[in-house]
Amino acid sequence: MGGTIAAGGTLTVTVFDAGLSGGSKANTYTVQTGDALASVATGIAAMLNGDSVLTGIGVSAAAVSTVVNMISMEREAY
Repeated sequence: MGGTIAAGGTLTVTVFDAGLSGGSKANTYTVQTGDALASVATGIAAMLNGDSVLTGIGVSAAAVSTVVNMISMEREAY
């Protein structure tokens, strides 16, 4: 990610998967005072990994610097 961030700003990540109720799930991260782009990336990855609905369908995330990598290891065929 890039650009300018400000405390109180939000970033929303929406995951689309047939295994989710309604086919998608959105999670929103709120930028904290003192956050830098790398800490926002880390916060987004932690938010996604802390969501039991997403981890239940095999979604995981990892932050490297200002990049958030997401993987979906779908456990069932839909």
